[in-house]
Amino acid sequence: MKKLKQKSKTVDMPKSGYDERSPITGNFSVLVEPVPDINGKEDLYKVCMDTGYQTYHGTWRSDNAELLAVIENQMPDYVVSAKHIDGLGVVWYPMMTLSPYGMLHPIIDSQNQMKWAISDINPVESDNELDTEQIVRMPMQTEEGVRIGLFKVSEKPNNIWELDEFEIAFGTYQDLVQEQLSETDLEID
Repeated sequence: MKKLKQKSKTVDMPKSGYDERSPITGNFSVLVEPVPDINGKEDLYKVCMDTGYQTYHGTWRSDNAELLAVIENQMPDYVVSAKHIDGLGVVWYPMMTLSPYGMLHPIIDSQNQMKWAISDINPVESDNELDTEQIVRMPMQTEEGVRIGLFKVSEKPNNIWELDEFEIAFGTYQDLVQEQLSETDLEID
C-alpha cells in the first residue's frame, strides 16, 4: 500500500460544507452523500477532498472481499495498490470519475509519484487498441437503449496536479463538464 505524502497541516475546525474528519489525513475534509446501494438500501458515498480518495461506506469494506475483487479488477493496478483501509475496515480508493467530456483520475509520473490528471477520452475504434490503451467503460445512450461503451484514455493528460491539490483538480473537472454541458445546450437551442 502506498503512503500518502501530505504537505498540509492538520485542520482541527471544520471547513464550510464538510461533513466529517478524514481517516486518511485527520482533517475535517470529507463530503458525505446518501446514495442507494445495489439492493436499494441506503449507503453513504464519501470523498476526502484533501486526497481525492472515495468510498461507499457500507459496501467497500475489507470483509466484502468478493465485491472488492470485482471492483479492483476494473481499476489500474497502481490505483488498487494505493487503496487505504481505515480503522473500521472501510476501503478507500483514489477517485476515477468520467463523463463524455473527459476523465479525472490518478496517474503515476516519471518519479513514480501519484498525481491527479484530467484526460480526454475517445471511443475504442478497433480491437488492437484494447491491449495498448488504458480502457474505461461508460454507459452510453444508443438507438437500442443504454449500453456500455469502451473508451480509451488519452496518454497525454490535459492538466496535471500534485496529489494534495485534489480539490483544485476536482473543481477544474467540474467546470469542464459544466462548460461542455452548456455548449451542448446551446447547440440544441
